[in-house]
Amino acid sequence: KDGLNSINIYSIVQDKDGFLWLGTETGLTRFDGTNFKNYNTADGINDNDIIKLFVDSKNRVWIFPFKNSIYYYYKGKIHNKSNDTLLKKIQLTDEIFSASEDKEGNVFFLEQKKMHILSGKNEIIEVNKIDGKHFDINGCGINANGDCSLYVSFVSSIPIDYRFNVYEYHNSQLIS
Repeated sequence: KDGLNSINIYSIVQDKDGFLWLGTETGLTRFDGTNFKNYNTADGINDNDIIKLFVDSKNRVWIFPFKNSIYYYYKGKIHNKSNDTLLKKIQLTDEIFSASEDKEGNVFFLEQKKMHILSGKNEIIEVNKIDGKHFDINGCGINANGDCSLYVSFVSSIPIDYRFNVYEYHNSQLIS
């Protein structure tokens, strides 16, 4: 009755302006402490199941729905592949399950079998092999040095090697 459009909330983040953003089964919701504002397909989000949210250092609210797409909210506007040339460059195979940002301003978007990096210079880098081998991503986080640590297992070996391998993204390279 207060304006929240769903009882199921999958993700919550807070931006630098103090707004709470909620990813729900019926779209994206922003809460200012008093009022709810709901965003959905009419606002440019083509999937209302918003599973994951992430806020970067530029105060962009990254929006990851259940389907294979990516959006962001920035300065009052929802950006999608139709209105943003940067998002047109990201070719997703699966849904994004995690996002993080390193000290250099590189934003990492993780699918199960590849990683997309939005560099601090607004370039898109796609990584789907390490040392010529395909991998499954098990997780990613920012380490104490401010670099992205990527946890992968290689799937191209027989038998499949499910041990974790750790790589650090430093100076535009993945280092074991």
